Amino acid sequence: MLDILLINAPILLDRTKYSVGDEKWCPPLGLMYIASSLRKDGFKVKLLDVRAMDMDMKDIMIFIAQEQPRIIGISALTSSIPSAVKIARDIKEKYNNKIHICLGGSHVSADPTIIERFPFFDSAIIQEGELTFKKIANKVIGGERVRGVFKGEICMNLDTLPFPSRDLVKKSNYKENRAFISTSRGCPYKCIFCCLPAIPDKVRYRSAKNVVEEITTLCEPWQGRFLFIDDTFTLNRKRVIDICQQIISKNMKISWIANTRADLVDDELLRLMAQAGCEEIAFGVESGSERIRNEIIGKKIKDEQITEAVFLCRKNKIKATFYLMMGFPTETTEDIKKTVQCGLRFKPDIIGIHFTAPMPGSKLFVKAIEEGQLKPDIIDQYIMGKLGKGFRGVWPLYIPQSLSKDYIHKMRRRAYYKFYLRPSFLLHRLFSSLRSWKQLKADIRILINLLRHGRTDTSIT
Repeated sequence: MLDILLINAPILLDRTKYSVGDEKWCPPLGLMYIASSLRKDGFKVKLLDVRAMDMDMKDIMIFIAQEQPRIIGISALTSSIPSAVKIARDIKEKYNNKIHICLGGSHVSADPTIIERFPFFDSAIIQEGELTFKKIANKVIGGERVRGVFKGEICMNLDTLPFPSRDLVKKSNYKENRAFISTSRGCPYKCIFCCLPAIPDKVRYRSAKNVVEEITTLCEPWQGRFLFIDDTFTLNRKRVIDICQQIISKNMKISWIANTRADLVDDELLRLMAQAGCEEIAFGVESGSERIRNEIIGKKIKDEQITEAVFLCRKNKIKATFYLMMGFPTETTEDIKKTVQCGLRFKPDIIGIHFTAPMPGSKLFVKAIEEGQLKPDIIDQYIMGKLGKGFRGVWPLYIPQSLSKDYIHKMRRRAYYKFYLRPSFLLHRLFSSLRSWKQLKADIRILINLLRHGRTDTSIT
């Protein structure tokens, strides 16, 4: 008999409509952290990443019948919450109260009453789950009946957490060829589109020594390739310097990517990061309009700081990637045009443009309901399938009052065409891709998708 089964809920449980995008991109690091904490206390744990393992509901039920878990923890984003509800409902219908079901993940943090509206879950944990889930598990295994929503106890010393249980997933099930590492938790910023309840305000950092120890254990299986998933990797400048210096002193030949803000890098820091193997930094620029970026989104980053950040990246031979978005309150055609020109103006190496979706827990979600763009019961409608199947093209986007959805789609396509179909960009990519047949094929697929659909990704959900 298995103590605990952890399930990463997919967007779709329908085998005929598998996502080919983010769901198979990387392993569920949050669940792997929870698994390692549980195993440290002696629990027998297994993990199902449903989409990555090409499973459907029938497969899940067969696995449960074979393993007979006492507890099932289901993690779900808003995009996958319908599947999480269905999984829990089917399990309850067959096993009743013989299996304790706990809901976690970002959605329940923003929508804790979901377990009252859809009473197939015995408990739920909002925010971080390692410490609190262990307490729930001990009580349930000990015979107690546990019910309700629990606020996850925040781990103040991240070094005390064991490294995520990567052995519970198969590396071959995922597309990304880099090991994902989280070196901090929490965020001090309050961007309008961010799901605030899911992220604690208190920022905590793993020590440089602890981070480098994890890197060391992963160097061989991942060929020294890493991606730091922190939203703002350089928030603590001194700690980044310590990490880089330890990598350099150990003569570790690695390459890595990180995310940060344009106002949190400088020449000295980037030079050290490059020496330690940093080859790309993704900046959350969000909008080409300074007014939208700062007054509406709340980024508080000036154009001059973005220009300087790209210049310094290029100086230190680090690629600069921009995350951009279209569709914010008060956004006008002039604001959108500035985002279209953003790639040409600031000259990053790569841009990615997303439509702004008002997600539960964000300030934008509340505003969209106030403006009548979303119905107050939209979450329940989505869970019950009244909006359609999947997430992309189903969950509503935020459309500024002066613009239309068609216009935003057209301008996103134009931005991609202007940036990626420049002769200078195409020649640069061609010469780079000729060094790798795999990269050349990937670039050809991206180009075809760009010409057909006006986007660089290939997700269908």
